[in-house]
Amino acid sequence: MVKQIISMFVSVAVLVIVLGLFFWKRKKNTEYKDDERWQTVQDEADKVANSAVLIALLLVIMGATIAGLFNVQITMPLSLVATCGMLFLGLRDATEIFALNHFNKQY
Repeated sequence: MVKQIISMFVSVAVLVIVLGLFFWKRKKNTEYKDDERWQTVQDEADKVANSAVLIALLLVIMGATIAGLFNVQITMPLSLVATCGMLFLGLRDATEIFALNHFNKQY
């Protein structure tokens, strides 16, 4: 029961973050009329979000390598893998939202 509640909470949180990013970027595109400064802000925020994804991916690869070196058997239910995947997408978009806010104030 607790796993289902956590999975539901993660799903709703990721949905809010993804849709929030989509609508906020659309609003800002209209507000700034897609000018060069806004494009620069989006490019910088995308670089930050992609760096966060790269760091997370490297951590996963290191964990899998260490588990392989020590012959550790890891079994995970598919629902946990799906929840982790949704968290991964949500954290990437959340990182992009924070980076967009930061660079929007900076430029």
